[in-house]
Amino acid sequence: MNQLPSRRPERRVALQKRGYGGSGGREQLESFRLAPWASRRRHDLLELLDRLNPTIAELTQAIEQEAEKCPERSA
Repeated sequence: MNQLPSRRPERRVALQKRGYGGSGGREQLESFRLAPWASRRRHDLLELLDRLNPTIAELTQAIEQEAEKCPERSA
């Protein structure tokens, strides 16, 4: 059984508790001094995140709207 999907929310919560989630977390991540190659990688990944976030938000909203249309199934 694949347990990765169930761990993602836990990981997100753990990062938020450490202060990496939300508006202040990005600034904190960007403030860490890194080797040049690591700094470039961080910059590239944050840029990718900026491009993906609007798409993720749009898909999340569509999923939530569809979920509201479906009756809950009882187990």
